[in-house]
Amino acid sequence: MNKLTYDKSTITKEALESLRCQRLTYAQISEHFGVTQSTIKRACIDYGIIPNPKRHAKKFLDVSPEYIASRADEFQKFLVLHKQGMTFAEIANTCNRSSSYIGKLFRLNGYSFDSTYKTKAAHEAVKGKKRTLEDLERRAKGKEAHPPKMSRWESWFANWLTSQSISYIYSKAVGKYNIDFAIGDSIAVELYGGAFHSDGRAAARLNDRMKYLLNSGWNVYIIWCLSQESCIFPGCLNDFVSFMETSSRNESSKGQYRVIWSDGDFVSAGSDEVDYRAVVFPATMRHNALSKYKSSTD
Repeated sequence: MNKLTYDKSTITKEALESLRCQRLTYAQISEHFGVTQSTIKRACIDYGIIPNPKRHAKKFLDVSPEYIASRADEFQKFLVLHKQGMTFAEIANTCNRSSSYIGKLFRLNGYSFDSTYKTKAAHEAVKGKKRTLEDLERRAKGKEAHPPKMSRWESWFANWLTSQSISYIYSKAVGKYNIDFAIGDSIAVELYGGAFHSDGRAAARLNDRMKYLLNSGWNVYIIWCLSQESCIFPGCLNDFVSFMETSSRNESSKGQYRVIWSDGDFVSAGSDEVDYRAVVFPATMRHNALSKYKSSTD
């Protein structure tokens, strides 16, 4: 490939640097000299300069004192809510503002945050205090309005529901809880994608969660997803369809639960239990179903 040539007596280093200071683009500089943009780029490489500096956009926090003063009352409202323990997302949902706008006002008013977006003062204000039911219900509604990213199993299940023309609400708020998939007003589908569901906080709150959902008239269908898979097998899907049809036909079946592995193997089923952990958590956690099935479509 031939090296691009140009008239160095016309396209000089000084001329290019002068145009660069005027923040002209490659196109504008090439038009000025009557050559191609490639020629200008070649000249810049030869001279060791950059003729096309990026135009500097106004910085996010580069605002006038008037901007801050005009939003002082609004910021105080945000600050009160934050000291009550609300996150930026919850404040945004309550005040019909974006979380980035709220964060901007906090930064402009001298507040800095760690990755949890809570000030030290706000943390101390709620430390050791139990959140009220109203707070928890508001948080659940905020999570429904701005749901988390779906896991690979949830995405697969959502796509399957759509392919079957089954309407659902993802991360549906029910009281202080959020359920993975709400189908109608009576079927709650929970996808458990890891053994952590049977330990720690998740296990500790299972009883209260299950009792609340079942006593509220929901039928709960729990799928334990095999960790090395990315889909739910036909045996499980057929079982779920049967569960859904029974729930819709029989009003007396409300408040029932069913637990199944994603490959279709049964775990447990019933209604009123003293300890749901004993029936929901499998005795042995499993990893892969391919020893039983050649593929997810068999």
